[in-house]
Amino acid sequence: SSGGGWDVQTIAPAPGCETCRTAVVDADGQAAVAYGVAGRGVFVATGGGEGGWGTEQVDSASGEAVSATATGDGVALTYYDGREVVLATGAPGGSFDRAPVSDVATGSAEEDGAGTSVAVDDEGATWVAWVDGTNGVRFASSDGEGFAPIDTGADTATGAMPSVAVTPDGATAYLAWYDTQHEDVLLGG
Repeated sequence: SSGGGWDVQTIAPAPGCETCRTAVVDADGQAAVAYGVAGRGVFVATGGGEGGWGTEQVDSASGEAVSATATGDGVALTYYDGREVVLATGAPGGSFDRAPVSDVATGSAEEDGAGTSVAVDDEGATWVAWVDGTNGVRFASSDGEGFAPIDTGADTATGAMPSVAVTPDGATAYLAWYDTQHEDVLLGG
């Protein structure tokens, strides 16, 4: 906010982005905005103010349904790259490492309620949720050695718009989603 109103700044053009999302996190005291641009990739922008925004490309993948969270040493992003969900970790202004989370059914990013969500605990364990076009909401975790699926049973089969959170010590992870069949908001822990 600025002087009782909002100071609105353009970061980048984003034409043709029906399923694109943005995510903003605090990265060392400054805003880091993650976003995908259809056909161009995944980006992270930092800066703002009079110096403008500096943007770096994280991945050249399609980058649909981007989500982000701050980590102890940077940012963690998740997104669809067309054939899988990807986790990218790094620090704005530096390089990003990418790792596959899971394969997804073709067209998953275009499903109603498609999305990804990511949370990281204080020890660096990562928790990711996403919508798979044939299986609903899916959930997995990793301690740095690849992702292991978490069985959510049939409860997430008609799920959409997942959101993940984890306690700082990693003792409890939470998954929230909309059940599109019964029209309920659900939470698992």
